Amino acid sequence: MVPQFKYQFLKAVDDTPPDMKEYKGDMIDDNLLRQMQKLFGFLEMSDRHAHSPKEICFAFKDFSGAPTAIGEQKDSHEFLGLLFDRLEQSLKPTSQRDLLKDVFDHNACSQLICQECGATRNKVEVNHTLTLPVIRT
Repeated sequence: MVPQFKYQFLKAVDDTPPDMKEYKGDMIDDNLLRQMQKLFGFLEMSDRHAHSPKEICFAFKDFSGAPTAIGEQKDSHEFLGLLFDRLEQSLKPTSQRDLLKDVFDHNACSQLICQECGATRNKVEVNHTLTLPVIRT
């Protein structure tokens, strides 16, 4: 849903040879960059609105190096952070090495204001996600 990211991501060229491994009866390239490109390309060029996540789940490893466990519920913020970290590593040797930073990074400012004296303290951090309050009415 972010065309600027999608089209630049598809331009990344990974010159490493395929790392074919057997997974659940299929031979799959264990390369996250190429699997994400395959997914983006399929969704862009196909009339179908869905694609099997089997290959990308195999290439996207958890902290222990195991393929993604699709039956396990994860925190979305934690997942996004891990995905960005893995993609950033995959993009380093390509011409798109700064793509995630260029598209998603922004400065977020936390501001503390003293209730007694009115003194203000600002803390600026580079972030790639937005935290939004959810208000129940």
